[in-house]
Amino acid sequence: MYQGEKISECDTCWKDENVGKKSLRKIYNLEFARFSDRHHIDKNWQVKDSVCALDLRLGNLCNLKCVMCTPSSSSHLLTEYKVNANKFNSLTNYSVNFLNKDFSWPLTNDFKQFLSKFQNHIKWIAFTGGEPTIIPHVLDVLDDIDCTNEVTISFTTNATKLDQKFVDKIKKFGQVWLSVSLEGIEEHNDQIRFLSHWTEVEQNILSVYNLPNVYFNVNHVLQCFSVRTLIPLLHWCEKYQIPLRIIKLSEPDYLSLDTVDANTISKFADRLKELNLTTNQNTVQQVLSYLQNHTHSENLERQRHEYLQLIDSIRSTKTDQIIEEIE
Repeated sequence: MYQGEKISECDTCWKDENVGKKSLRKIYNLEFARFSDRHHIDKNWQVKDSVCALDLRLGNLCNLKCVMCTPSSSSHLLTEYKVNANKFNSLTNYSVNFLNKDFSWPLTNDFKQFLSKFQNHIKWIAFTGGEPTIIPHVLDVLDDIDCTNEVTISFTTNATKLDQKFVDKIKKFGQVWLSVSLEGIEEHNDQIRFLSHWTEVEQNILSVYNLPNVYFNVNHVLQCFSVRTLIPLLHWCEKYQIPLRIIKLSEPDYLSLDTVDANTISKFADRLKELNLTTNQNTVQQVLSYLQNHTHSENLERQRHEYLQLIDSIRSTKTDQIIEEIE
């Protein structure tokens, strides 16, 4: 990397940058540069500074069952899988490599003690999950951090639990990066991010997005549903001038854009080109760049229908019909 080599482990960031998106690599380099002194890095690339930034992916404890998510990131999905294991195991392309993972570590005192070792040095701490706002120790950790005006905290959240207690906790920090994951609005939200309720999510978002210390954005996973749900979501973000960040789905591939036929993708692209936004026009261009690499797979499309029809039968939802809503 020092010599300019693009290593494969960083492929996601290189691909993001190729479509004009500011990658996490660039975001983190810009953010962390102010905390580090390069003279504290020796000739063997060992950093002598104390830990100043933590990026914590806190197990799979979650209160939702998002369609494109996996049991390794949602305890509710794991429970659903265990109850319906025979049905899921009958699917053509369904991975079950999550059963032996230990998801309980964020709930332990060891985890809390680990965080306490760095609380006096931390300048940046990011919480993802699962759903970090329901991890018991997270709010306690925020209480224990000193010099909060000098600390940036970051949450990636489903916005179902942004209550007053949470707001009171984050108000004392110098900067709060709040990224809310949304796949659509209204009924689409409730179907795709199952157990989420749009009226509550929207109310929670509007209660925090304008706080003076909060840098707020929406994350949207670009996937098969996006051909129907993204444009209404972009209009909603435009209404409130909320930046929307695209994250291209990497897995499962049977929910990717490649499961959607070329004609539907073409109509989606045409509708995107008609948009004239002030807040997220660059995001539209990024999506159009991704669409240029679209390759329809009939096999993956069959797998998509197979998977969605199964979860619809379990949850009494209609996710398999969302894409078909396009005129």
